[in-house]
Amino acid sequence: MSNHSLDRVEIKSATTRVTFAPHLGGRIISYEKRDELGEWSEFVWFEPSAAQGASQNTWCHGGVPVLFPFSGRVYHEGELGSYEFLNHKCTNMPIHGFVHQCAWQVHEHSETSISFSLDCLEEFKDVFPWDYSLVLTWTLKDEKLEGEFYIKNNACLIPQKPHMPMPISAGLHPYFKVGSHHNFSLSLKDFSAYEVSTQGLLGEQVLNPPQEVNVLDHKTFQNTILLPSGQFSGSLLCRLAEKTIEFSVPQQTVFVLWSNDIKNFFCLEPWMDIPNAIHDSGVKVLAVGGSMHWRFSMQVIN
Repeated sequence: MSNHSLDRVEIKSATTRVTFAPHLGGRIISYEKRDELGEWSEFVWFEPSAAQGASQNTWCHGGVPVLFPFSGRVYHEGELGSYEFLNHKCTNMPIHGFVHQCAWQVHEHSETSISFSLDCLEEFKDVFPWDYSLVLTWTLKDEKLEGEFYIKNNACLIPQKPHMPMPISAGLHPYFKVGSHHNFSLSLKDFSAYEVSTQGLLGEQVLNPPQEVNVLDHKTFQNTILLPSGQFSGSLLCRLAEKTIEFSVPQQTVFVLWSNDIKNFFCLEPWMDIPNAIHDSGVKVLAVGGSMHWRFSMQVIN
């Protein structure tokens, strides 16, 4: 199956239903769980009006957007949106990359699984001069939603540097629906917490954070970066009202906590690395012809 014009597609199990918008970066726009009485509850915040009139260079709030090639801001020599890699400088990189707003193709689709694909975007070759192939697959296994992000470096498009590897720091940006709930709590015991600087980068460390925090009541944790400790198992639990949401991610995953509208949504974002990782902490690289799989899952437990 190959079609990028579909407005909405869904996968479902007996207790979980997930809806996607291929034309909006293949993002999840609805994540529903059915209770023992047969009633469905929505866990993802998405307002269709937020997407109207948005372009590939602007950020559209809501759902679960995919972040590529960089999860956060890049910032080089005082210039926002610029980065330098192996002595090659690029500019005008949008926040969170540029694939979150374009149309992905539905590659495969069954009742419980869907794959989206995207090849190199011509209009962003100056911003990110690599030929890449992306495949994002979501699979429902009972109540668990498993994701796999496949990334391949087909070629470097810089004539003088045909063998230059491709830098990657991808991620996800889930918007969880707060609504009338008064509790969105998570454990911080396996993380160090850092403020986000005015440039959107890693800021000062938060000293003596609580082991567990209700982020709806603490503005400090509505714009925070969590770096995993050596004790982090790869599983992060959070409580939204009476439900527990579990994230399973690679152990090195960074989480970003953010909201600018706490009455409606809170974002708990798994990233491969910190913002501006290409300059500050190193970054994952793929050799020409190389590929990688980034695997993750989330589920509403009760």
